[in-house]
Amino acid sequence: MNFSGPNVDTKIGDIDINQDMAFGVNARYYFNEYLGVGADAMFSTAKFPEQQVSLLGFEFTQPKSDLEFYLLSLGPVIRYKGDGIWQALNPCASIAVSVLFGSASDVNMTPEYGKGGSSSIGGTGFTFSLGTQYNMESFGISVEYRYESLSLDIDHFRSFEEGISITKNGSYLCLGGYLCF
Repeated sequence: MNFSGPNVDTKIGDIDINQDMAFGVNARYYFNEYLGVGADAMFSTAKFPEQQVSLLGFEFTQPKSDLEFYLLSLGPVIRYKGDGIWQALNPCASIAVSVLFGSASDVNMTPEYGKGGSSSIGGTGFTFSLGTQYNMESFGISVEYRYESLSLDIDHFRSFEEGISITKNGSYLCLGGYLCF
């Protein structure tokens, strides 16, 4: 992740955010055998870890923070559907515009640094997925690899009085079931 404050850019490097839980739903509508549109909605909770920061020659520790956010994505989907095994097994790919919004806890500077308070998180980016679907009459199973990249802003965050900007990248392996209409 890269952070930037109001007047000074500060690089902290890669930070692994420990994701506690994520769940979501998606819907796909195919206009024909190969092209469609997909919509995803996901809710997630995560922990922003404690980290050492060097800013304008001062060294300090930023305490942990709890994050809760929603991710909404919408974009085109392509799939291959043919004869034989490809009638039921359909490789697919999509790229979608994504919007994330949520909150970060424990962002106060005072009276106790990093205790209490919350900030709003918001931003946009894209999600790419590549996978396959296996159709069995009116039910199906899907396996997908997803990659997301988002540019986020947190409105105020501890020593960054005017907020920070974050670049969030993530990879997921998703297994799901679905109903076919």
